[in-house]
Amino acid sequence: MARLAVYSDHAVGAAELAAAGRRAAIESCHLSWSQLSHLFQDARVDPISPLDARGFVGGMHVAGLEASRPAAESGSAMDSWTDDVYMQMAIAGRLHLSAVSLSAGGTDAASRDCLIDGLTRLCALAERMDLSIALRNRIGSALEQIGDFVRLFARVPSKVLCVDFDPVAFHDACVNPVDAVRAFGSRILAVRAYHHANGQLSPIATSSAESVALIAALRDVVGIDTVLLNADRCADDLPRILHDAQWVRGAGLVS
Repeated sequence: MARLAVYSDHAVGAAELAAAGRRAAIESCHLSWSQLSHLFQDARVDPISPLDARGFVGGMHVAGLEASRPAAESGSAMDSWTDDVYMQMAIAGRLHLSAVSLSAGGTDAASRDCLIDGLTRLCALAERMDLSIALRNRIGSALEQIGDFVRLFARVPSKVLCVDFDPVAFHDACVNPVDAVRAFGSRILAVRAYHHANGQLSPIATSSAESVALIAALRDVVGIDTVLLNADRCADDLPRILHDAQWVRGAGLVS
């Protein structure tokens, strides 16, 4: 069964994220590259040296790494991004992580071709490292619709490519998340667990009845490694984090 981990898409430090996770009895965290690099700087750690991931992040296990997002979609910019992610994946390997999450850039044909070229290179490294690459769906990106993933998987037929599944982003893109679960099946490696109401994070339990069908579909998927619990605004939002952790456990998605 999957494990539960906390993450944040905003400017939350790794130490604060880890503290919020511990208070909610969550043992793992999913870090962005920015959070991880700041940890390196603060601890004066050489990322090329052997690393103890658990002791490094306040006693928390590091479940995964969110790599840098493409800043631009030109050929040279994508080459630079690929080099950066290549290095970040190498460090993820030193931390003995099992997966790195990636987000796509623009939606035009040239940007998509650059993404394909970059992923082809990165998959070759990931296969040598026994590392998975989980592609995160985002509204307004080249990976927004189910068909975007299907076409990409056809052009980069690597066994290490998986899905970092964000049901809210699919819903906002007018995609039924249950249909996406059925389309991707065992390719889903991670699931983002959160609920938005009026533009604000709200307890997952207050979401619509659609969540019941989504949870039922996800329980049938074999191979989900991590359920990622959104812990934005850690210091101000602990009651919601505690409530969401209890809800996800009660839904039978994590051990």
